[in-house]
Order: sequence, then C-alpha cells, then structure tokens
Amino acid sequence: MKLQLPATISGFRTMADNGVRITIDTQELEPDAYKAIGSLVKKFGWLLFSENIMKEEDVPDEQAPEFKGEKSPSQRLRACLYKYWELNTNQSKTFNSFYNDWIEKKTKEIKELLT
Repeated sequence: MKLQLPATISGFRTMADNGVRITIDTQELEPDAYKAIGSLVKKFGWLLFSENIMKEEDVPDEQAPEFKGEKSPSQRLRACLYKYWELNTNQSKTFNSFYNDWIEKKTKEIKELLT
C-alpha cells in the first residue's frame, strides 16, 4: 500500500540502537486516510518525504522486506557485534575493520564445513 499525506516533520530523536524516531504532523485528513494509517501500524516499510508532491513514478515499486522486528537479522547481528567490539576489545582497529575480519572468518568456517 502506498500512502501520500500532506505532513510536517515536527521532531525527531535518536534511539538507543541508533535508529531515529520521527514525529510527523498532518493536516486534517479524510476518513480513508485514517483507515490507511491504521492498517499500516506495526508494519515494516519505507518512508519517503519530499517538499513537493510526488508522482506515482517517483515511488519505488520494490517490495519492502518483511521483518518481525525493527531490524533485519543482519542489522541485529551487526549491532551485537558492535556492542561486543565496544565492550571486549581494545578498539585498536576500527569497528568496520573488526566487522569485516569477523565476517571473513565466519565465511571461511562455513566454507570448510561444505568441503
């Protein structure tokens, strides 16, 4: 479902997991818009914002992935690894370097299981 509403971003704040909570205020809405918003609560999707009215062709048709939580499994793993890096290493290398090395190590372990 695609939903386009006249709106103002009235605030935002950073969450503990580095996500962002955005507060959006709309003008008075038609009853169908309320129904549409209600049907989207707790659904994962994509948010587009433009200062201009968007045309149908401006909105991507790709299906949003459906995750049970707010993050994909790979995002959750990366966040856990970051916490591990932060708490259990001397941080002598950047997190991205640590992450890439860890992924490479696990990939090799799985490849060895396949042979």
